[in-house]
Amino acid sequence: MNDSHADRVAHYFLTQFPDLITGNIHWMTVIDLYLRYLPVLEKLETCVRLSSVDIHTIKSRDQGQWHCISNSIIGTAGVVGTSCDILDDAQNVHIQFTVKSATAESAGITLRYNKNNKNYHGVLLNFDFAHKRIEIGCSRNNLFAGWGPDPDVVVNLKNMQPWDSCNYDLQKNVDYYVRCFARNEFFEVYVNDTWVSTVVLDNAPKRGGIQLAVAHGQAFFSNIRIADIEPLD
Repeated sequence: MNDSHADRVAHYFLTQFPDLITGNIHWMTVIDLYLRYLPVLEKLETCVRLSSVDIHTIKSRDQGQWHCISNSIIGTAGVVGTSCDILDDAQNVHIQFTVKSATAESAGITLRYNKNNKNYHGVLLNFDFAHKRIEIGCSRNNLFAGWGPDPDVVVNLKNMQPWDSCNYDLQKNVDYYVRCFARNEFFEVYVNDTWVSTVVLDNAPKRGGIQLAVAHGQAFFSNIRIADIEPLD
């Protein structure tokens, strides 16, 4: 079985048979699947686009405060969410970073953001510390509300929700090591080298910029690494 075929098979099981992940199969089998699959994805990297040591200045279009200190990026948001650009354009990528909330209710990263009419659209991977869950889905941003679910796109058909989410015991002042593989319409998320989510976003932008995002408080991002990865055939 070649890498491309193995890749398709893994995606097929994860997206077509979600019950495999929710307890209808022995958990060690699921862990074994991902331990075998993760190195396959890592080998598909083509070049490194960005790392923490490359980030010296950052841009933000809103009223939030962002600082670079010792290879870490600190974002502080008031009532409205804030975001900062870290890469102008990307498509299929493997993103790694560590996120920690000091006081923020949520923090995350937005992929493939583009401006459409008056709003920015993209895919937000959100760590909701207030409600202890991890969310991913098509999102919309404006200067008055920050990043939030895109009301025109439904991801979870069962519950008619714009974001796909899973419960996770997120704690403030704890580092979480995050990996996200974005390939075509597939988005896979790992936290502390454990799989947490796979979602297919047919309505996601095909390419665009990458931003860090924080809402209602302060969060730290470190160990950032972004690499291009081969697309699905």
